[in-house]
Amino acid sequence: MPDLLSPAPLLLDASCVISLYASSQMEPILRAYPAQIGVVDVVRTGEILDVWDGPDENVRQHKSTVNLLSFIAAGVLVEAPFENIDVKMVLNLAAHGLNNGECATMAVAYRLGWGLGIDNVSAWRRIAALLPQVSLASTSQLLKHWADTQHITLKDVCTALQSMRRRGGYRFQKHDPLGDWLQQLLDGSHKTTPNKQNLG
Repeated sequence: MPDLLSPAPLLLDASCVISLYASSQMEPILRAYPAQIGVVDVVRTGEILDVWDGPDENVRQHKSTVNLLSFIAAGVLVEAPFENIDVKMVLNLAAHGLNNGECATMAVAYRLGWGLGIDNVSAWRRIAALLPQVSLASTSQLLKHWADTQHITLKDVCTALQSMRRRGGYRFQKHDPLGDWLQQLLDGSHKTTPNKQNLG
């Protein structure tokens, strides 16, 4: 996963949506991004988008559905329609092992000339091989971009990351180039380690 060097408009797949929502910082993370970020309508309405929202001592006490309408109304998230013309691309992508949400999101992103926000490493690699012209971004890159550009304290970034993990089930991949930074946050070394990795 390359650094987020040339931010392009992005459509988020379901896993990115859940992780960002679970962070409790989704709106500022979206606002920090210098291009539009969206979600495909059939992903918002048709995918299972849930987070744990119980009290901190037992977050799994209750689940709630991700509600993106406030972000759409605020203009920080756009909803892109899935159209009949996208079906052929979906079928092609499905033949390469992508799931329904990834296929729909990638098909619409390709039609619009947008990038894709995705965390599944195997899907990332398949898309990069099939469609090398498509810009790809991960949740960790969006989190880091927010932290760097908005000068967020690493303590607050850690809180967001922990919430993503506990309430959204987020797990970063071992091949993530930001893995060391994320692990430092989780280990508590952010108390002494400066935030040096800048994504621009």
